[in-house]
Amino acid sequence: MATTEEVVEREQKAGHDQNLDRQQRLEREQKLEGVGCARKRKEDSRFIQGKGHYVDDIKLPGMLFGAIVRSPHAHARIKSINKKKALAHPGVRAVLTADDLKPVKLH
Repeated sequence: MATTEEVVEREQKAGHDQNLDRQQRLEREQKLEGVGCARKRKEDSRFIQGKGHYVDDIKLPGMLFGAIVRSPHAHARIKSINKKKALAHPGVRAVLTADDLKPVKLH
């Protein structure tokens, strides 16, 4: 059985080891400068001056845009979709439904 002096000595050493671990963690965190640290951003001045480029600014010949139409009713069952009606609208090039996506395994 350990004497009181031995137990106290072990506890003091363990406390010292914990302080070292804490100090090592702090040093490592300071070197990492990851999440939560301020970073100098290079692109900000472009966007503030209105000179930034966004993906939405890209216009290519023949480029189309997509839209997803969802039911306005939560948990509603869609019984049918009239693709002919949708295709009749000006500018509509295609209407895709879940049935169209089954062969390519996207549904």
